[in-house]
Amino acid sequence: MLDRLLTPELQNLRELFVKNGRDLRFVGGCVRDSLLGITPKDIDLCTDADPNEQIELYRQAGVNYHETGIAHGTITVVLSGVPYEITSLRRDVETDGRRATVAYTRDWIADLERRDFTINAMSLTFDGELIDPFNGLDDLGKGLVAFVGDAETRIREDHLRILRWFRFRGRFGMSQSFSAQRAVKKLAEGLEAISRERVWSEVKRIISGPNGPYLMLEMHQMGVAEPIDLPVELDYIIDTQQISEITSNPVALMVSMYDMQAESILREWKASSDEIKLAVWLYHWQFKQPDRHLMTLLAVDGAPREWVLELAALRLMDEFERGVLACWEIPVFPVGGNDLLERGFKQDANLGKMLYHLKELWADSGYTLTKPELLAHLGSLV
Repeated sequence: MLDRLLTPELQNLRELFVKNGRDLRFVGGCVRDSLLGITPKDIDLCTDADPNEQIELYRQAGVNYHETGIAHGTITVVLSGVPYEITSLRRDVETDGRRATVAYTRDWIADLERRDFTINAMSLTFDGELIDPFNGLDDLGKGLVAFVGDAETRIREDHLRILRWFRFRGRFGMSQSFSAQRAVKKLAEGLEAISRERVWSEVKRIISGPNGPYLMLEMHQMGVAEPIDLPVELDYIIDTQQISEITSNPVALMVSMYDMQAESILREWKASSDEIKLAVWLYHWQFKQPDRHLMTLLAVDGAPREWVLELAALRLMDEFERGVLACWEIPVFPVGGNDLLERGFKQDANLGKMLYHLKELWADSGYTLTKPELLAHLGSLV
């Protein structure tokens, strides 16, 4: 397992800590993923050195570091061009359901105890010893996402953990304990105080992840939907489940699941302007003009190919058809505005309308009409 985490540079850094009476360990998601045989995307470490002690060590040894999260005890070191986040051990002093006031500690177990789920509350020494005081390894094997200690206590510390619970269940197992389910239902209203940006950040990963549509349905059934501004009722997810096997785009899946309400939900969640534009566009062509041919959208309407491919997923087009769309060389429309100006048309809104009519004729011909043939139709269009 260490071979997925340990590098010579990290080994040297750890020796620096030990030499100064402190230690360094791997923690959290990188330990969990390594246990599953997955190479972690990020490697997080923890240390019993407080932030000031960390900085002093790095200065003395000439280690490149950045105080990226110093307020939370996190410092990023850069070793051979690779960034590693190193966080001082902490314990919670006070929590309000959104953020925590922490104090630094030398207690390795106290730091693990403040984490959300047992599968994330494991650390690994540089000698390969797994520190697992809450049986996270067993839960990982069972596909169980269990809160560390009392579920209600963990949720009251940060209500966003409710959404994280759904997301992690999608990734690591759909099993659920009665105590966790009861705590989620009881404390769901606390999500009203969570910023909508944080809500969207979690929901987009839930809906686009494994078992996303089923987890969204569970959220409705367990009273989680209303506190995060989703419609109260959601009964039908079969189409969305099929679509999720084609695309993992969270906006497309939101449109599939909530159709005309998707736009207002995403605006409430302060989604990006590009995400909102995509939702509006997908809803229009999927529900208001569902007969528009996708190649026409590419060649005539100039729609981005990636958007058209998402629409193809919403329409449940098969793999071959989507492959054709992905590879199709979009033909170039042979007529331009100057061609019409040269023939006496004025530079006004009608010019654009005329060009669009010609494009429609061109599309109807299978994109075979030439410039002279298209211009010959101008008389019939005036």
